[in-house]
Amino acid sequence: MKDTLAEKATHELAFEEFDAAITPKYRSVWLAEMEAWEENTNYVSIPNVLKAKSMAITQAGAQLTLAELESEELHVLIASGIDLEEEQRRLCNIAELMGLHATDTQKGSLMQMWNSLRRRIDMWQCAQVLYLPVIQGLINQTARKDHENAECIKLCDLCLQDNKWELCYAQTHDALEELRQCLHIHYSLLTFKREWMCGQGANTRAQNALTWFH
Repeated sequence: MKDTLAEKATHELAFEEFDAAITPKYRSVWLAEMEAWEENTNYVSIPNVLKAKSMAITQAGAQLTLAELESEELHVLIASGIDLEEEQRRLCNIAELMGLHATDTQKGSLMQMWNSLRRRIDMWQCAQVLYLPVIQGLINQTARKDHENAECIKLCDLCLQDNKWELCYAQTHDALEELRQCLHIHYSLLTFKREWMCGQGANTRAQNALTWFH
């Protein structure tokens, strides 16, 4: 009994401190929610105001968020590379249209565009190395000269294109082989059903098996 009275006094003191800390506005809202819950404890739609409310942050959720952010950053990196390739083609066309008899003003404008594009490519390659460290070796192997025009810089090494082609080629063969096996099984089931299946039940099971391979 003494322990119960002591705990009661402790709870009363804690409640008085809490009640004094909150504003009358929040106190009235909480009191209304508390009374509604006490009168309808069996209704799931009415939340328990005494239950601690917290937003759980799980490791899986954090990893998903980071993966989504990284995916968005890679999307921007790839889009920037495509824009740079388009800028290279545009600059190459401008240089060809100027020809050998361009004025000093035209040459100066072209040089400014070269320098601007070169700086953008340098920044893009630095960002590219963060996601693909192996790219640094390819950049070093194809190190450009200082006088190389910006529109001639190779943004994607041909080895990467060849590797992508080999991968797609192998994936195509795998898909065709899987399709061939499914068609072979489907044909075998059709032949077996036609020659050996009798009765509605057996035909229904055979048809379900055929549907699974579609």
